[in-house]
Amino acid sequence: MNRNKKAPVLPGANAKPVDPPASYPPVPPQTTDRPAWTAAKNIGNEGERRVADVLRAIGLLVKQEHGPTPHDLTISGRIEVKNDRAALRTGNIAIEVQHRGRPSGVTNSSASGWAFVLGDEVLLMPTAALRDLMKSGNYRMALAGENAVVVLVPVVDVRRIARSIAVGQGVRS
Repeated sequence: MNRNKKAPVLPGANAKPVDPPASYPPVPPQTTDRPAWTAAKNIGNEGERRVADVLRAIGLLVKQEHGPTPHDLTISGRIEVKNDRAALRTGNIAIEVQHRGRPSGVTNSSASGWAFVLGDEVLLMPTAALRDLMKSGNYRMALAGENAVVVLVPVVDVRRIARSIAVGQGVRS
């Protein structure tokens, strides 16, 4: 092996940035938007508003951004996710309210929203709406594993307060 050979240098690897030639005229700032752009922007804003409304409806804080930002919506919140594999078979969603004699689950959750995964569907709702539903109904309580107490809420009742999203099985590798 010859150690005296230098590594090849790629063309332009050491090039310094250059200013554009003086022959390029500066682009004047546009003081008014073209009507076609304004119409397209209004359509885009409407779509952003609709998505923001759905996210707010499930308990998230949403800010629609304006101006030169690299994104449209800023979202803040916490979602508690429960994958209830028995709910479609039993017709009830088991919602934990107590564990080892202490409040737990929805009772003391700091989540702004809840999501129940039921097969290929996700039901999303604000935590406050779920709590209100549980207080308003005369639902059956049951013991669950590990000294937990759950309230059995019919899926149809939860669907009344939730946004439903079809999710499918996702990507498999």
